[in-house]
Amino acid sequence: MKIKKIISVLVICAFLAIPLSISVYAAIPLDNMIAMYNMENELKNSVSGASGKLWNGASFVNDPDRGNVLHINNDGMDLTNDQGALDEGQWAELADPHIADGNEMTISVWFKLKELRNWARAIDLGDGEPGGGPDRFLNISPTAGTAGGTYMIGTVNENDGELGVPNTRDRVWADPAEEGKWYHAVLVIKIDGTSPNILYVDGVPHKSGHADLDEDPAEIPPSHILAASPNKTLRNGYLGRSSFEANADQMMNGYISDIAIFDVALTADQVAELRNHNFKAAAEAAPAPAEAVAPEAPVPAPAAVSATPAPRTADPIILIALGSLISAAGVTIARKRK
Repeated sequence: MKIKKIISVLVICAFLAIPLSISVYAAIPLDNMIAMYNMENELKNSVSGASGKLWNGASFVNDPDRGNVLHINNDGMDLTNDQGALDEGQWAELADPHIADGNEMTISVWFKLKELRNWARAIDLGDGEPGGGPDRFLNISPTAGTAGGTYMIGTVNENDGELGVPNTRDRVWADPAEEGKWYHAVLVIKIDGTSPNILYVDGVPHKSGHADLDEDPAEIPPSHILAASPNKTLRNGYLGRSSFEANADQMMNGYISDIAIFDVALTADQVAELRNHNFKAAAEAAPAPAEAVAPEAPVPAPAAVSATPAPRTADPIILIALGSLISAAGVTIARKRK
């Protein structure tokens, strides 16, 4: 009778171990992804199918570490937004600014700099109009400050000069990027009265606010940025340049890879999972749309690229522990039979 009870307990443990091992996997919330650009020889949002635009010769090249990436080549062109950068410098424009209409948002981008530039942008979403407001935007800047780079920052800025609202911003400060190195930068915004914005740089979190600067973090929800323009239609979704059209912000010189934008705030575990996620492989593995077998048969609409992570296998530690438990139980059963 005791032997049957032991076996029953082992069976229950085996079933419990499987969901427990799966629960340690911090799944990326793909249903909350509003944009994903994997840079596979086109600037296309795989979520909506809409395409962006490359300006002044920006192109795609193959990188030994990241595969196909966007090359923003501004070698020898020390341009700023008030020195003809729009007409001469290389940059890219996303299909849409992709601002979340709520209190949470996550922006993820990979980048590598060939040269440090003053206030260069990896990604800049929103509106920055010359001569006053409204200025409302989000950006990740690998080199913010004096020429050569003083900080890497993630910024949420709201400045409506027409209404007399002072310049309000929430900046997250980190060490400046080094030249020739790939970085994964993720800006997480969560407005709940207690959570500061966080800029993850290669998985390391940096919270908003800076001890050396007199800037109090301000809670600015993405919906405020989105509401800056009529019909919630913002003008800019830029890669490699600032949204300000008459400003000393310099053009980026380097490379940009996978961009993912979510309308929720990712957790630290999800950011870590996102860093290891291969969107390019997932895009290549997506099945092609089925073709009609006869002229009168309707052609199914192409499905958006799915970036579903590989199924999580059982945690090895749990399986080892379970195996030890079963072995010990087997010894006990053998002794009982003797």
